[in-house]
Amino acid sequence: GPALEAAGGVAEMVARSLNLSGGDDDDDDEEGEKRDTGTHGEGEDDDDDAAAEEKKEQKEEEEEEGKEEVNDDDAAASASAKALVDAAREAVNKSESEEGAAGGEGGGGRVDAAKPADDKTRPPPKPAPLRAPPDPDTLLARLNTRRLYHRHRHYRARPETYAAHGIVAVPPNKTVEEIALGEWEFLLEWQRWRNTCVIMKHKREQKGQTIDEDKFDRLYALISKPRLPTKYELLLFSPCPMAVAVLASYPRSGNSLCRTLFERCSLRVSGSDMRGGLIEHDLVGEAAVSTNRVQYVKTHFPERRGTPAFHARRVVLLVRNPFDAIQSYWNLMVTNTHTNTAEFSDEQKELAKRHFAEVARKEIQVWKNFHEYWLSQDIDLLLVRYEDLIRYPAKVVRKIMAFTLDVKNLATFFGPRVDRVIQEEELEKLGSYKPRSGGIGKSIQNYPPELFQEMTHGLLHILKRVGYTDDFVIPDKTLWEKDEPLREYAYQWDGTPPAEGEKGTTIVINGGPLVRTPDLDTNWRNVKQSLGLLKDVKCDCARCRAGR
Repeated sequence: GPALEAAGGVAEMVARSLNLSGGDDDDDDEEGEKRDTGTHGEGEDDDDDAAAEEKKEQKEEEEEEGKEEVNDDDAAASASAKALVDAAREAVNKSESEEGAAGGEGGGGRVDAAKPADDKTRPPPKPAPLRAPPDPDTLLARLNTRRLYHRHRHYRARPETYAAHGIVAVPPNKTVEEIALGEWEFLLEWQRWRNTCVIMKHKREQKGQTIDEDKFDRLYALISKPRLPTKYELLLFSPCPMAVAVLASYPRSGNSLCRTLFERCSLRVSGSDMRGGLIEHDLVGEAAVSTNRVQYVKTHFPERRGTPAFHARRVVLLVRNPFDAIQSYWNLMVTNTHTNTAEFSDEQKELAKRHFAEVARKEIQVWKNFHEYWLSQDIDLLLVRYEDLIRYPAKVVRKIMAFTLDVKNLATFFGPRVDRVIQEEELEKLGSYKPRSGGIGKSIQNYPPELFQEMTHGLLHILKRVGYTDDFVIPDKTLWEKDEPLREYAYQWDGTPPAEGEKGTTIVINGGPLVRTPDLDTNWRNVKQSLGLLKDVKCDCARCRAGR
C-alpha cells in the first residue's frame, strides 16, 4: 500500500510537470481572465469583435505550431510518465479489488455497494456555481458602463453635433464614478450659467439697464451646446445625513415609474427594501436602504416585510384605485413578470375567473388595511395618486422632489430638470420597463357586477380619505378618466414637531405586524398549478407540504 501510494505520487508529480494529468492550465487561466475582464455593456463594437476573433485564431495557430515542435525526447518522456501513471493506477485498482474479495470471503471486510466506473470514463465533478447576488456598487457600475457604451454609439452616429464641438463620450483616465461625479458638478455649473444668462437678458430688456455683452455671448454659447439625453446620464449614490424618505405603496401602484422619474430628475439612485426582479430593469438600488447610499427608498410595508428594520423620516404614499391595482397584482403573481398579461384557454377561463374573484375579495381588504395604516402614522406624509402621476407627471414629480429633498423652491435647479425629463420622451418610455396596457379603469371589465358590489361595500370612506370621489364606486370607466386631480396635485400632513433639542420624528419600517394576515394570503403555487401554468414539481417547503 505505501509503496503504491509513493509510486502514484511521484508519477502524478512528473505528469503535472509535463501537463499530462491536469489539462492546459494556461488556457483555463486565460478563459478565467476573459470572464473577469468582460465588458459590462450589452455588446461591443464590430471592430472589437473582429480583433478578438483574429487574436483567437492567431493563438490557435501558435498552439498548433508549438505542438509540431515538440522534440522526440519530450515525447518519450511524456510517454514514459503516462505509462508510469497508468501502471500505478492499475496496481492500486488490483490491490483494492483483492482486498474487497478477501473481505467478502471472510465476511468481516469492507464491501463497496456500488463500485465507480473507470476514472477515464467518469467525468470530474463540477463545482457548484456561485449565486451570490451582486452588491449595489457593482450594479451601479454595470448600469453606468452600459450607459457610457450607448452614449458612445449616440455620439458616433452624430459627429457633426458632438465631435464638431469637441465633446467626447468618455473622458480619458477616469473611473466611471469619477466621470459621474464630474458630470454632476458640470450640470450644477451649467445651471448657474443659465441663471446668469436669464438675469442678464432680463436686464437688457429693461430700459436703462446695461450688461456685459461679451460675457453674455460667452455664457450663451456654453449653455447652447448640445445637451446629453437624460437616458445616457450617469447615476450616483447620495449619502444622506438624516433618516431616509420612503415611497410606500400597495403593489402595482406605480412605484417603479415613480422611482425612475426621481432618478432621472435627481441623478441619484433610489433604494428598495426588497431584492425583486427590477435589477434587470435598471433599478440598481434593490436591497439598498442605508443613509450612506440612498435617501429615497421603496417599500410595500406593512403589506409585506422587506429587509431588516430601518428608520424613515418622511413618507410619500403613492395610491392607485384598488380595482386597477388588484388586477395588475393578479397578472404579476400569475405570470411572474412585471410586463406580461395572463392569458388563458377557453377551458381555463372559468376557473381563472373563480380564482381571480377569490383573490380580489382578499386583496380589497389588504388594500384598505394598508392605507389605513399609513394614514394613522404620526409622521410627515405626502399623498399622491397614480392617476395624477400619469396625467400630470411634471406637477406630481415636482411635489415629490420638494417633499423628499425638503426644499421649498425647485425653480433654480430641479424645476428645469423635472420639466426637461418629462418633456424629453413619452411617459411610457420613462419607466424602467414597458408597462401593460395601464390607463385608468381598464380593469373594470374583469369584475362581474356581483363581485364589484361586494368589493365596494364599506370602501367609500377610505377612498375619500385618499382623494377619490364617489365615482369610483360606480363601474364606469369614463367617469374615472374624467376625475379631477388632487388639489395642488398632492395632500400633505405634518407629523408632531420634535421637542426642543430633539431630532425629527422617525418611523420604523419593517417592524411590527403585517396587514396581510394568514387568512388574507393566497397560495399562488396552487393557483398556478390548477390553471396549468406550473409543472407539478413537488416542493419540500412548509407551505407546499401543508397544501398537499
